[in-house]
Amino acid sequence: MISTPFANRSRNFETNLASLRLTAKRLLRYRPHDVKILSIKETGLMSVIKSIFDVVGRLRPSSLEFVTSGGADASGGEGPIIGVTAQTIQLKDNTSGNTQWFTFLGAGGGVGVGLPIGGSLSTPDFPSFGSKILKGPTNWGTLEFNDLIGGLGQIWVVSAAVGGGVSGSLVFFNNITPPPLPPVLFKAALWVEGVCLGIPGVGAMGYMGLWIKG
Repeated sequence: MISTPFANRSRNFETNLASLRLTAKRLLRYRPHDVKILSIKETGLMSVIKSIFDVVGRLRPSSLEFVTSGGADASGGEGPIIGVTAQTIQLKDNTSGNTQWFTFLGAGGGVGVGLPIGGSLSTPDFPSFGSKILKGPTNWGTLEFNDLIGGLGQIWVVSAAVGGGVSGSLVFFNNITPPPLPPVLFKAALWVEGVCLGIPGVGAMGYMGLWIKG
């Protein structure tokens, strides 16, 4: 039988679809306690970056601290990829003891290796760790919850997953400069790392979006 480009593409699609179905079945069997052994704090993955950011954060410290995080993203493409994300972060104000949830909704692009359709998921009960929160160059007073709401933000993510995986995110609140310019001017920033569930692959993504309350 003569193989045609259409037939090859059809076979590739069927192979990718079968892989996605198998991955989905594996993900459905995972629970947070199943991937707790992959805790970044225990394995040391990316902890060097967090340690560096803790040192930098002490240069311009704030009363806010990281509590937990969660989120989901979906991406598509081979090599260059595009994607969307929704991320949540809970912070605590050590001065008042109050906590507040922040949600980031964004879209962006990056590079990755894996299936042509990708995605990851984490919930607040998954292990996650955050660095010291750095007050940015546009904040010269006390950093408050309201300073982080209603402005543009950027999140830069690196991740690796085979069912259960790990991810690290450089998070910027209320930055003035949009991509592709680097977020030099911002209200606050921190490094977040944690365990996630994901379709097999390795990638790096940059997202631009909006921070909202809740």
